Amino acid sequence: MKNNISAKMLFFIIIPSIIIYGASIGYISITSQKTGYQDAIDIVKTVDKEYASKIEARLNTHMAKVKTLAQSFKKYSAISLEQRKQIYPDMYESVFEANPDFISLWDSWELSNIDSTYDKPFGRYVYEFYREGGEINKKFSYRSMDGDPADYARIKEIGKDAIEEPYYYSYTGKEEDQILETSLIVPMLDNGNFIGVVGVDISLDVFNELIKEIKPFDRSYAYLVSNKGAIVAHPNISYIGKSMDNVETEKSEKFDILNKIQKGLEFSFTEKDNNEDYFYSFYPIKVGETLTPWSIAIAVPTTVITKQARNNFYVSIFVGLLGLLIIVLIIWYISRSISIPLRKTTDILQKLAQGKISHSNKLNVDSNDELGDMAKSVNTLIEGLNSTAEFAQDIGAGKLEEEFNLLSNEDVLGTSLLEMRGSLKHAKEEDEKRKLEEGKQKWVTNGLAKLGDVMRQNANNIKELSFSIISNLCNYLDATQGALYILNDNDEEDIYYELISAIAYGRDKLLKKQYRSGESLVGRCAHERMTIYMTDLPDDYIKISSGMGTANPDCVLLVPLLLNNDVFGVIEIASFGKFEPHQIEFIEKVGESIASTISSVKINARTARLLSQSQQQGEELAAQEEEMRQNLEEMQATQEEASRKEFEMQGLIHALSSSCFTVEYDMNGYITAVNDSYADFIGVSKDRIKGVHHKDGFELNENELRNYSQFCDDLKNGVTKKDINKVCYNDKTLWLSETYSPIFDKEDKVYKVLKIAFDITDLKLKAEELEKKADEIENDENKLIIKAEELELVKQELKKKDQEQEKIITDLQKKLGEINSVSSKKTETIIKKEREILKEKLLVEWKNDLVIGIDELDQQHKKLVDIANQLFVAFKKEKGKKEIKEIIKGLSDYASYHFSTEENYFNKFSFSDTKSHINEHQVFIKEIINFQNDFNKGKVRFLDDFMTFVKSWIVNHFTNVDKKYVDLFIENGLS
Repeated sequence: MKNNISAKMLFFIIIPSIIIYGASIGYISITSQKTGYQDAIDIVKTVDKEYASKIEARLNTHMAKVKTLAQSFKKYSAISLEQRKQIYPDMYESVFEANPDFISLWDSWELSNIDSTYDKPFGRYVYEFYREGGEINKKFSYRSMDGDPADYARIKEIGKDAIEEPYYYSYTGKEEDQILETSLIVPMLDNGNFIGVVGVDISLDVFNELIKEIKPFDRSYAYLVSNKGAIVAHPNISYIGKSMDNVETEKSEKFDILNKIQKGLEFSFTEKDNNEDYFYSFYPIKVGETLTPWSIAIAVPTTVITKQARNNFYVSIFVGLLGLLIIVLIIWYISRSISIPLRKTTDILQKLAQGKISHSNKLNVDSNDELGDMAKSVNTLIEGLNSTAEFAQDIGAGKLEEEFNLLSNEDVLGTSLLEMRGSLKHAKEEDEKRKLEEGKQKWVTNGLAKLGDVMRQNANNIKELSFSIISNLCNYLDATQGALYILNDNDEEDIYYELISAIAYGRDKLLKKQYRSGESLVGRCAHERMTIYMTDLPDDYIKISSGMGTANPDCVLLVPLLLNNDVFGVIEIASFGKFEPHQIEFIEKVGESIASTISSVKINARTARLLSQSQQQGEELAAQEEEMRQNLEEMQATQEEASRKEFEMQGLIHALSSSCFTVEYDMNGYITAVNDSYADFIGVSKDRIKGVHHKDGFELNENELRNYSQFCDDLKNGVTKKDINKVCYNDKTLWLSETYSPIFDKEDKVYKVLKIAFDITDLKLKAEELEKKADEIENDENKLIIKAEELELVKQELKKKDQEQEKIITDLQKKLGEINSVSSKKTETIIKKEREILKEKLLVEWKNDLVIGIDELDQQHKKLVDIANQLFVAFKKEKGKKEIKEIIKGLSDYASYHFSTEENYFNKFSFSDTKSHINEHQVFIKEIINFQNDFNKGKVRFLDDFMTFVKSWIVNHFTNVDKKYVDLFIENGLS
């Protein structure tokens, strides 16, 4: 059973209307309630601000008077103390009488500023007026003679206006006469220096009366709070003078009231008071330039604030329900007036839906509203459908030229019939075009197949291939002239496009056979990688010759031979006829095939050439490896001989150190090393001896001092020197028989001096004693003969010592010569090996077997190989030491960076072989650092050993060790 439209209208209009209207009324009522509440809060805040301004103005008025007094005292220094005692009291008395609110008016002067003989930082002179029993009294006093009190010291330090915390004070000294008051204080400054203060004490009782007046709402109240939380005024008198922390402890802590007051903030909150919610509003009171703002608070019960808002809400609900009832009645009436004509229209539309489009079905509705318009539209529809049916019958009969008038510009059915007639006409035309396009596509396909066969038949000879391509292409296109240019990159320094084959070109054109990139049309086509098609040619570009004469072609086409965006050549074709778009497309497609074929031919030729070179290099490499093996065996034997000589040398030095004294000097005469025997002999530690100059401790006569420079020059020139010297150390006088032997480096230059010395102190002293006794007994011939014999024995012993020393020196120099000889031979062998290894162009060639298949790590591997090759080439070309140092550092830094990348992935993916892999990394880094340190110090290094290590480590690590983690990394998303 179908639902009645009237019922639907009532349901679908009234129900949404009720919902929307109810929601609107509810929203407006709730919003109004909230707005009323907010307005009430704003009133509370406004009243709070208004009374805060009144209190602030009152306090500022008093503060301004105090400031005026302070300003008037700026010229105090021009008035003597006695004059001030007469002038200032009169001034104070007039001000005090004019301001009955003042309880006390006073000043305080620093004694150090009014008494030049007073030099203490404390102590002040105070003068004050105060009221007592209706009379004005005054007194002078000296205060702070033992130090400033805390409050005064604070004002003195900050040098700003101050309002003191409320306090009780009795001017009679009686407790019952105490008054709650505060002090307004202004500092006096002279050029920034503190000289005193002026202050006034005022009663705070007046503010309690003002607070009682503040009642913006029923049951509301206000109170005044000082900077540190003291209640200045309150309806509850018992609260006055007490701290908020004591009176309202929980509320003060919960909302951090004191902290906000001290910051001078305006704030508000809602909190329970006697089991009822109250709204509290605080507004700051800032007096003058003080840094301690007070605050006034107003408290209002929230039920009072929301009372009016609730009343408004109930009224809104009642009005809304009444309005909703009226709307329902109006909608019911309208639905009845609409549903009846609609039922009539529906009956006719049902007949139209069944194809009954007779003129007898027209509607008769007399109204000028939308229902009347609907009836007219239905009648027009019936007429239009009859006309459309007749036109459709004509189209079905093949009468495509019949005229048809649309009902309107938006007549979809009529427009569709007209479009159908147009489509039938257009279909025939498109069929003819399709056949033409298929013919062109077939022509392109056949041409590609034909040229493909030509390229396969001549794939081994580039010139024959080029001629076959250009001749067949010209024939297939009916072109008059054609040329094929192929990239010649045999010389990397000179790359050009060379004319390989041409058809019907004149001699002048054939003379220009080479074009660089960007040169002429050929070079431009290759450079831009784009087809060039020209129909307006210069007269001197090319000419076409025949038996009847010469003429310029109508067009020329240049197509680049592209493969993977690389240009392998250019095709140039000229013709008397214009090229069709499908012909140009055909040549471009052919160009790709030609480029691929040329690339294959070049690759085959290059492969054959490289294979031949590889075989030749393999034979040369085998010969070099055999020669290197022999050289390595020879070098190993040389190293063993050097080791043996070094062992013998160490033995000789050890024996020398145990039997005599050895000292080493640098070329400036400073000691660089001594043996233990010498240090023990002179009684000084080895560390203290190092750095001592040769002359220090020696007693040289005038002749020796004159010849000292020659002595040093002889040693620098390689001359061995012998001498007997007297040495004084630690109050000891010693005699040494010394031999100075220059030590040569591998370049036969003296780089240090070795001194070998023997202790002859006892012999020298004995000889001196004998000579002395010889003088004493020169008259006793027998004793003289005996002493002479003893002296001769001493001289013989000295000579024997000298001969032993000479033999040791000779053996030492012989061993040094042998070691230098072996070292020189060893160095020559190393240099020879380095030259052999540097004959190669690169240390490591990047090949496919080094690729592990993970892009990020392969790029880092290739970078590492590039740096190693850069270091290799730097040594080969004998680059500067500074440049080589930077390359070695770069190799070390980049290797560390790459290894850290791998090791991060090891930890991330839990690689099982992490430990051994990291050990390999550490071996590589350690070897580089050792080589770097030796190179920086200028030490001789086996360059071929280091380069061989780098090469073998890279190849083995990349091809074997790194392959172990590849599967794991790929499984975790790396590729």
